[in-house]
Parts: sequence; structure tokens; C-alpha cells
Amino acid sequence: MVTTTGTPALLHTSPVHVPVFDGLRDRHHPGLVLRHLVDEELLGRAREAGPEAVAGAVAAALAAAVADGAEAVLCTCSTIGGIAERQAGDLVPCPCGTAPDAAP
Repeated sequence: MVTTTGTPALLHTSPVHVPVFDGLRDRHHPGLVLRHLVDEELLGRAREAGPEAVAGAVAAALAAAVADGAEAVLCTCSTIGGIAERQAGDLVPCPCGTAPDAAP
């Protein structure tokens, strides 16, 4: 049985980022389990109404990741990255980070 306790979670706004980060993981940390959270609506809403419009949804995604055992969350979207960092607050045991230039 594979457990996700302590697993890093990655918050994506497009599924295109999943294989990119899996490839990086395979190259640098083979065997590390990553939990990918993909919510394409976050990017669309942020583009339409501004990043602050998704603050609640981002906070909910972060809280859900932590509730599922994530000890760290990496937001891979530069559009909502600042919101994710601010919303992480006391929710995420390890500081929430962003990877704005990690994927094409």
C-alpha cells in the first residue's frame, strides 16, 4: 500500500504540468511520491476577474492537500502563485512555494 502522508503536493492550473514535474522528480528524486492537484478553473477565473477572485478556492485547495497529508505544497502557476503563498498562512506546515518558470 502506498501512503501519501508527508507527500509533497503540487497545485497546477493545467494538466500539461504533471508530466513535466514527474520528469523532474524522476531525474532528481526517483521514487518520491508527488500528489498532483489540477484545477484548470482557477487560471480561467484568475485571468477573468483577477487573482484575488480565486483566493478562497486556492485556500480550500491548500487546506484539502494538507488534510490529505501534504507537508508542503508547490504552486506551479505564476498567475496564482502569489495568492497561494499568501493563502498558505498557517495551513501548510512547510512554506508554500511557487515555480513560475518551471514549465513551458
